[in-house]
Amino acid sequence: MDKQKSQTCGVQRRRMPRRLTFPVYKDYRGVSIGMSADEVRAKLNRIKKGQHQDLLTFSEHESAQIYYDYKGKVTAISIDYFGDARRRIASRASAPASMRT
Repeated sequence: MDKQKSQTCGVQRRRMPRRLTFPVYKDYRGVSIGMSADEVRAKLNRIKKGQHQDLLTFSEHESAQIYYDYKGKVTAISIDYFGDARRRIASRASAPASMRT
């Protein structure tokens, strides 16, 4: 009887959007999850090295932190954009396809 009521009242269920089952970014400037600290440091310049975290400043508008586990493998990458949102959008548009959201 409930089914009949919902049909006669015109109630429709909305489909929920599918959840992403893959990461939005595959890599950031050539660095990906699971790489060793040595591989990361060979790819990038201007790194402030730490034992479990490296800090990078690419410009006054973009910086990143790369986090390592106890084995020295990348476990997380945090990217920060500062200032005018138009600069962030422009940098995404010119970024490699693997970095675009």
